[in-house]
Formats: sequence, structure tokens, C-alpha cells
Amino acid sequence: YSGWIVMPSLFLILFGFGIGFYLVPSLIRQGRQMRHKKDED
Repeated sequence: YSGWIVMPSLFLILFGFGIGFYLVPSLIRQGRQMRHKKDED
């Protein structure tokens, strides 16, 4: 039973990290754009 629990959890963790590494840079870019717009005002 432990094997069936461990494998999906590891997959979800790796999947989460993959999404995080993919989304974080885009979120940082959006944050910088927001700051630049505020600075211009």
C-alpha cells in the first residue's frame, strides 16, 4: 500500500515544481511591468 501512496505523491510534487518553475518567471515579468507602469505615472 505504501508504494501506491508514495508514487502519486512524488509525481504530484514533481509536477508542482515543474509548474512553479514555469509560472514563476512569467509572474516576475508581470510584476516588473506593473512596477514600470507605476513608476511612469
